[in-house]
Amino acid sequence: MKLNTIVVGTDFSPAAEQALAQAELIASQHEAEMILVHASGLDQTGVALLEMASRVDEPWKAYLDGRLTHAREQLAQLVCDVEARGRRVQSRFVEEHADRAVVDVAREVDADLVVVGTRGHTGMQRWLLGSVAERIARLAEAHVLVTRQPPVRFERVLVGTDFSPASTLALDAARAVVPAGGRIDLLHGYHEPLAVRDDAPAWLDAGLREGAEAAAEKLLRDRSDERVHLEVVFGAPAPALRHRLEEGAYDAVFLGSHGKRGLRRMLLGSVTEHTLRGAPCSVFVAHGRA
Repeated sequence: MKLNTIVVGTDFSPAAEQALAQAELIASQHEAEMILVHASGLDQTGVALLEMASRVDEPWKAYLDGRLTHAREQLAQLVCDVEARGRRVQSRFVEEHADRAVVDVAREVDADLVVVGTRGHTGMQRWLLGSVAERIARLAEAHVLVTRQPPVRFERVLVGTDFSPASTLALDAARAVVPAGGRIDLLHGYHEPLAVRDDAPAWLDAGLREGAEAAAEKLLRDRSDERVHLEVVFGAPAPALRHRLEEGAYDAVFLGSHGKRGLRRMLLGSVTEHTLRGAPCSVFVAHGRA
């Protein structure tokens, strides 16, 4: 998997600075071009309403113009800073809300990856956020990396798999960014169907494990890679991933999205949603192309 174009959302916050630095590391691996996107926070209706208000309120117009001019200057300076570090970079200033602006630009330029930061809320705060980063991860057609820590080389990552095409994309994405000598832990959690969970016969558990191990062997046979280490564990996928993330020092977790194409996604898939909200590290959401 080659990453040629990386879109980076920025609001000039410390979280956005971390996202940009992480994007630069990945861009250097793939010799990718970066496109920095800043949104005004106003869609076209909002812009029209403010223009109407400014006709009767000169101080408000001056304030608004000043804010927008300052943001454009910040974006231009950021481009200069990135170019000075030897990166290929463009910028887009979009009059739109941040989630829609980043998603639209990524689609326009056919981006391979979108990188955004998150403000680092945990626990219930993150469950209630409905954050911009989460909406971008839900809506984008490109892969999305939500950063949650200072930039690091992805030397050790966790990949959740159910052997679906979406989770296989997540494994391919991990292989594209983890350097030689790094480690990719591939984790599959299995459990009995709910209807028999309280009284499951031993042969059912054995059959489920054998089926999972056979699927894993086929996956690894098709993608022979000494960096990949497989583990099949008994347990629901989301808790299994959470437990592994809590006990291991991972640089990132990679997951596939089971969301639909062509429509505004309401869900990424429950395991990915849970992990995106609760992971202590950066989260890479792999999306397939339509």
